[in-house]
Amino acid sequence: MIEGFSISGEEDQWLILSRTSKRDMPLVVRSRENQAVRDHAEAVGLVGVSYIVDRSRLVDNGMFSNEVASKLYDIEDSLLDRIDNLNLPLFEIAVISGEGRRVICFAAESSDQLTDCVEYVGVSDSIKFEILTRTEAHSIFPVLIPTDAEVQLNGDESVIKALSKQGDDGSVPRKVEFWFYGARENMMALRSELLELGCSFERWLEDDSGLVMAKEMRADYQSFAALTPQLISIASKFDVTYDGWETVVVQSLSGNSNSSSIFRRLLKKIH
Repeated sequence: MIEGFSISGEEDQWLILSRTSKRDMPLVVRSRENQAVRDHAEAVGLVGVSYIVDRSRLVDNGMFSNEVASKLYDIEDSLLDRIDNLNLPLFEIAVISGEGRRVICFAAESSDQLTDCVEYVGVSDSIKFEILTRTEAHSIFPVLIPTDAEVQLNGDESVIKALSKQGDDGSVPRKVEFWFYGARENMMALRSELLELGCSFERWLEDDSGLVMAKEMRADYQSFAALTPQLISIASKFDVTYDGWETVVVQSLSGNSNSSSIFRRLLKKIH
């Protein structure tokens, strides 16, 4: 067992990742963002169960209807309750949905205990199950690991939601500042490339270990989904750490987000 961590990961953050199968079908991955559990999985291996849905109950692109999805959620909850009640060393690490199936993966040394729990819980109409072999489960592991850009985008989304709760209209362009840390020489090179990307130089931090760049842009998820991977890639290229962004709340008092009047903005700092 891993002391301090639950079987279901209810205390952890989970990332939603988009993937594509070998058959070019969409996959939705729900991945547990806990490095200790992930390290445990790499050490002991993965086991998993695949719940397979009858083709007649699928919708577009191999996904499930709402009715079937609800049944799958209930099965997963019952399975986790069974594992938890027996206090078994099975730690849920990811769930993959797509291609007509829902695969639940656990960090564990053996699939024997998982098999017993799956058989105990059973399935419902139009759904059957298969226990993954160790080889099959191991082959899934790369799909579960989020990229640096995906982790940052998840953080971006959290900041955007925080801004929205303060009344921000993310569709209104405003100055967004981006923070970087690293060797001064490397950040000089990074600054040059970011200028070509349409960013502007703001300032060096006092200890010369940090650089702040800025860009006039919307503060919505679509804008960051396009920009963040570029920032991550450029920072990695020059061995610089990208440390996120900050902006102000821009609140449209009349609901017209296209107005540029300064009196239509309520400014509150958020980092």
